[in-house]
Amino acid sequence: MTMFPQYVYKLLWPSKATVDSGVEEQSLDEESGDGNRVSSVGDTRSVWIGGAPATGERIKYPDNRVISAKYSPWNFLPKNLFEQFRRIANFYFLCIAIISLSIESPVSPLTSILPLVFVIVVTMVKQGYEDWLRHCADREVNGALVTVIRNGCAQKVKAKLLCVGDLIRIENDSDIPCDMVLLSSSQKDGKCFVTTANLDGETNLKTLLCPKLLRYFSQPEQLATLHALIECEQPTPDLYKFYGKIEVFPDEAVQLNGEIPLGRTSLMTIKSSDSDQDSNLLRSSSSRVNGDVPIGRNSVVSFRASQISTDAPVNRNSVIKVNSDASIRTSSLSFRTCHMAEDSVSRDSTSLRNGLKRNSSATQFEECDNAGSSKRVTMRRNSVQSISSVRRHSVSLSAPLGPENILLRGTRLKNTDYIYGCAVYTGQETKLALNSKLTSNKFSTVERSINGFLLFFLVLLLLEVFLCLGLKYGFELVGDYVADYYVGPLPQLNGLQVVEDMFSFFVLFNYIIPISLYVTIELQKFLGSLFFGWDLELYCEETKQGAICNTSDLNEELGQVEYLFTDKTGTLTENDMQFRRCSIGGVAYVENNGELFRLTEDGTERNSILLQCMTPEIEHFLIALALCHSVQITSGNNGVNNNDQVEMDSKLDYQASSPDEKALVSASARCGVVFLGEEGDINTIQIRGKIRRYKKLDCLEFTSDRKRMSVIVEDEDGFIWLFCKGAESAVIPLADDGPKQETQRHITDFAMRGLRTMIVGCRKMDVVQYNTLKAQIELSRQTLSTRRESVVAKSYTQMERGLILLGATGVEDRLQDGVQETLESLRAAGIKVWILTGDKVETAVNISYSCGHFKAGTMQLSLTEQRSDESCQATLALFRAQIYAERHKQFGLVVDGVSLRYALRHPETFREICTACTAVICCRMSPLQKCEVVQLMKYSPMKPVTAAIGDGANDVSMIQEAHVGIGIVGKEGRQAVRCSDFAFARFRFLRRTLLVHGHWYYERISTLVLYFFYKNIFFITPQVFFQFHCLYSTQALYDSLYLTIFNVICTSLPILIYGIFEQTRPSTKLIAYPHYYKEISRNVYMTWSTFFQWTCLGIWHSVVAYFLPWLLLASNPVLLYDSSPVDFAGFGTIIFHNVMVVCNLKLWLHSHYWTSLFIGSLLLSIFGTIFVVLIYNFIFWSILGYNLFWVYNMLLASPSFWLISVLTTVVCLIPDVTFPLLLGKINSYFRKLSERSQTAMQYFNPRRKRTNLNDTVVTRC
Repeated sequence: MTMFPQYVYKLLWPSKATVDSGVEEQSLDEESGDGNRVSSVGDTRSVWIGGAPATGERIKYPDNRVISAKYSPWNFLPKNLFEQFRRIANFYFLCIAIISLSIESPVSPLTSILPLVFVIVVTMVKQGYEDWLRHCADREVNGALVTVIRNGCAQKVKAKLLCVGDLIRIENDSDIPCDMVLLSSSQKDGKCFVTTANLDGETNLKTLLCPKLLRYFSQPEQLATLHALIECEQPTPDLYKFYGKIEVFPDEAVQLNGEIPLGRTSLMTIKSSDSDQDSNLLRSSSSRVNGDVPIGRNSVVSFRASQISTDAPVNRNSVIKVNSDASIRTSSLSFRTCHMAEDSVSRDSTSLRNGLKRNSSATQFEECDNAGSSKRVTMRRNSVQSISSVRRHSVSLSAPLGPENILLRGTRLKNTDYIYGCAVYTGQETKLALNSKLTSNKFSTVERSINGFLLFFLVLLLLEVFLCLGLKYGFELVGDYVADYYVGPLPQLNGLQVVEDMFSFFVLFNYIIPISLYVTIELQKFLGSLFFGWDLELYCEETKQGAICNTSDLNEELGQVEYLFTDKTGTLTENDMQFRRCSIGGVAYVENNGELFRLTEDGTERNSILLQCMTPEIEHFLIALALCHSVQITSGNNGVNNNDQVEMDSKLDYQASSPDEKALVSASARCGVVFLGEEGDINTIQIRGKIRRYKKLDCLEFTSDRKRMSVIVEDEDGFIWLFCKGAESAVIPLADDGPKQETQRHITDFAMRGLRTMIVGCRKMDVVQYNTLKAQIELSRQTLSTRRESVVAKSYTQMERGLILLGATGVEDRLQDGVQETLESLRAAGIKVWILTGDKVETAVNISYSCGHFKAGTMQLSLTEQRSDESCQATLALFRAQIYAERHKQFGLVVDGVSLRYALRHPETFREICTACTAVICCRMSPLQKCEVVQLMKYSPMKPVTAAIGDGANDVSMIQEAHVGIGIVGKEGRQAVRCSDFAFARFRFLRRTLLVHGHWYYERISTLVLYFFYKNIFFITPQVFFQFHCLYSTQALYDSLYLTIFNVICTSLPILIYGIFEQTRPSTKLIAYPHYYKEISRNVYMTWSTFFQWTCLGIWHSVVAYFLPWLLLASNPVLLYDSSPVDFAGFGTIIFHNVMVVCNLKLWLHSHYWTSLFIGSLLLSIFGTIFVVLIYNFIFWSILGYNLFWVYNMLLASPSFWLISVLTTVVCLIPDVTFPLLLGKINSYFRKLSERSQTAMQYFNPRRKRTNLNDTVVTRC
């Protein structure tokens, strides 16, 4: 291969060029070095295709090793221990264990060590097993073989050895091993098809495109010699965003063999002279406009004319033009490569002219090579495009890259034989890996309460320690109760002795902190979340989709929701669009089975007139609907049908990511303009039996900020059309002509009927206009700065200005089943529902009334069309005065997106008005505004628990912002489901989710937490009481075994079963009476008052369990069956036995749902403890000493022991039985008293009512 002459190289590719971002790129000499380098733009990376060695600064990117595992064999133990001891409870017990080992502990250190080890080991085994499964999955993925082209040859390597810049070949039905830019495809139109089920759960095929520069590079040898640079953004977790550009350099451009079709924007055009002016030969400049095919050193330069003119001088910065004296119609301009040596490009333009000859049947060029032989280059005539004398083409060896050009790891290639791509993100920098690192930082209300309770118990522990320590040294210093003859002389007091005594009290009392609380909570939440997914009442038969729980950390938050923010389309509605009405040329029509009926002025269908023929205006409108979309046609084998040879009587299966697009294209087909598919850049439609083909030049994609999309096509006559559709607020301002007023009136009528509206417009451009605007768009697309989105949007707007308004569409999206009943139940449960939608105001309000969100008689407050901060503030003040003046009325607030921007500048006033309204609707909102509205209530002074529910990617921001995010498995992809905490298929399932599961989850976890604190204070307080009787000698009341097994064996299983299966009320009752949900709102079961009630019960039980046996034994210590007295060990065993029994019976009395499993767990805990202690008293005495030898056995054989146990249990549980009965009667009495007082005030205080009316009038004045 040879290279271009140096002067041609410098003329065609200048060393300096500026990009739109304003950042100067490096010179070509600097950036043409091999290897990957740092981009001059800080937030981008540059990747050489093939990964040639670098001559400049090298960047070491991570390898492609997939590491989803958290641990390695060598760091598992220290890392896991470090993470577990970061929990304050585990760290606390670790400190206690160390203290017990470092001092002369009053109890065996095993009592602290064994429970801690049990908790640590159980957690470690669980996490280790989960990580081992991840290691197995990683090995399978990393060991997969991938075909890579390196050093010009294909080789198989393991996926983990892939590097950034590698040229990779992927076969059909294979997974993509890394994030790679698509370079070539086996499809002749440069497309490939993938599924993204592993990324977002969507099973429909996605279409990806090769960059236009490389669309026809299909051979490995072509790609192997390709010298190109990809510059793209740094890795981000956004699955739906990617931008960059690709540049092909001429000195290493690929040799093209065979005929390659060239598009209208892919040719290098050259202007030369008819005279012998050598200096003007091949002087040109490159304008980065739109390139399809690189012009390499071995490819022939194509010409669009047979006559080369010298009308204007050509300098370095001039644009090369080709003037033609004839118009040539050709569908594809093809050429064959000609091998040239450097000297074949002569400085004399005469030799170049002599090599070109015109042919009568086709435009043919011959170019001589260095051997004197020639090859013929033919320009065929069967073209869709026409060639004019205006400037149409210029050099372009760079092309933008977008989301349609990148293959993400986790996707799978389908219905494509093979593709080639260049790796740009590998390993932990892939979007899939970055998304797997995104963890939710949400914390439930119960967790925050637990932290407060733990802090209180720590303070209580310190008080007990210092109280006993102070009393100990107080009595010793006074000496009143010290018997020297019994205990000997007191040791001399010193600081070390004080510290040791303090630590001894800490060891004795440390069990007041529940060590197994966190483990039990994790198990309860995890197992409880399984029942959510197994609930058949949440299973959708239509979609075969059950409920999904993505996180179990927020189960109880479902029972605390006060504000619900919901999307409309696809959430409240089916998202199954049906085309109903349209406005064309200022005339309204209704569509019925493919027939258009002209509506009367009042919009009723009763007197509509059937349209007999298709007018040009209607045809043009339907053509716009048939071309302006991203719809594809699928064949029976689930592939994409791009063949335009479609049987006309066969039913076309349109597939679209948006149901709106499918509805519009289907409606156009029913009315006679049928979209038949896309092959390459050619879109084929059928109009009344005739086939028309349009070349798709560009697509200005839809975004939530732009709220519109446009498609630019060229028809068979060479005219360029831009078709645009979108929201009226985004399209009408761009229209310069058309029936604006009539169309606006019609879309208002459509919206009042609950239809989704969309405006359709078009623009006709000549070639000069299009090329000028296209150059701006291509330049903006190659911008790699942070301003890229705004720059691209600005260039799109320039292209879309000057539209002709064609009309509007009205699409119906019916409500889902059960929406009205669900909203009514949520209202009765005290949950305020806000609708946040992108639809126009009239549509949203109509849907709100139809679903019962706005009730009949609701006074509507409209905060719309505000154009200044002052007017918005004045309107808010007026609304607030009206609300306070008419408190007895129900208000509903309607806000549009523009006004919301100003309203959020006054958050206090706006929040006050919103909370006073029974329902709020926010329309024409962007995703960011949805997030801001959620934040408005989330961070309000009342700190309410918020929930957000949606089905689309535009709902993700509010779903992630709310305390509880809920996704709907709908038709707009699964990104909302993937980012949510809970998900299901229908909105009506929300009622059961909140009212039933939320109610159960909250009551279970709150009781579990309070029970843990109760039983521990019950268990350890007798230890404190005993210090008063042993003169604070740090003598332990319980044997070490009792301290060890209390939280592990005696009381752990029943509360876990309770936390999984407890039902205070059946589901049918919770659904029928939603007001029960109010009873648990505001974290009512975890308030400090409730906590102190449980704490006081624990103290009462400990007082009875300790002092009742002590009083009985003090009067007569003879208790055993052999008439022997009970010793110290027996006294501690009696108290332990009573504490264990009372704790389990307390839970039994508190439960409302006595299942066989729950009763069995209670019996197993009680008798299991008895069995363990019996074995301990009988077998292990020789190891642990004689303290408890045969003690428990003799107690069980003594009737007096059972009498004391029964008496203690009954006295302990008296408050647990009587207080709920008394409390229920008191609440019932005060409820009836309140109802009677309200009735009396209504009948006997009419003056107050009149006074309120007078106050209202004064306020209004």
